[in-house]
Amino acid sequence: MKDLVFVGVQSIAHRDALDMLKGIFQVDTIEPTAKALRARIQRETPDLILLTLGNDAVEESMMINLLNMDFINIPVVTLGTEYESLPYNKYYETTQFEKITTPFTKKGLLDVCCNMAGLDPDSYVVEFQKHILIVDDNALTLRNIKKMLDDKYSVAVAVSAVQAFTSIGRRKPDLILLDYAMPVTDGKKMYEMLQADVEYAKIPVVFLTSMADEHVVVELLSLKPAGYFLKPPKQEKLLETIEKII
Repeated sequence: MKDLVFVGVQSIAHRDALDMLKGIFQVDTIEPTAKALRARIQRETPDLILLTLGNDAVEESMMINLLNMDFINIPVVTLGTEYESLPYNKYYETTQFEKITTPFTKKGLLDVCCNMAGLDPDSYVVEFQKHILIVDDNALTLRNIKKMLDDKYSVAVAVSAVQAFTSIGRRKPDLILLDYAMPVTDGKKMYEMLQADVEYAKIPVVFLTSMADEHVVVELLSLKPAGYFLKPPKQEKLLETIEKII
């Protein structure tokens, strides 16, 4: 496991992101001073340094210069706003430095850190994100909803119940977004098939439907799914609902 040194004060967002990175890196946190950074590197050279910006400007500048002059072989990722990154633009022109601008996504952080450390980010995304399966016979719906969820979740899609069960066999999802009205095997039938399988019965299912008729909604709710949405769903509400469920 590669060694990552986090330099700075951990905010809630930082702690959440570091919890994800701990599955890939051995993470060590140190205070944001040039003295602490030099001592840590001399004790053991890390594979990657994740340096937060916006703390002490003088110490920050000293750390950047230290890394660029004395430890040029250690890749560095800075984490801060566009304004906080501005003084260091010349360093980002080199291969040693890369920046992540806040607000950031976990996937964005994962991609940059893995790339800088010489790792394949695609090998790790699946492990550290909740997995959602979207089942809908409409390709446009699949594409739009997948785009809404991609930054936060690992997403698979299926255009039929047959494809869906194949996908579930490869990796069991944490949640299924299921079109209620599909040809051949509709959402209701697929839901009943899931409920009949001991291995899959506990997977939460949220129905998607374009029909707002009262009898459809009543029938849908009688199945006691984890929820339902009228298509097209609003991204903010969809993400909020998913977060409550998983």
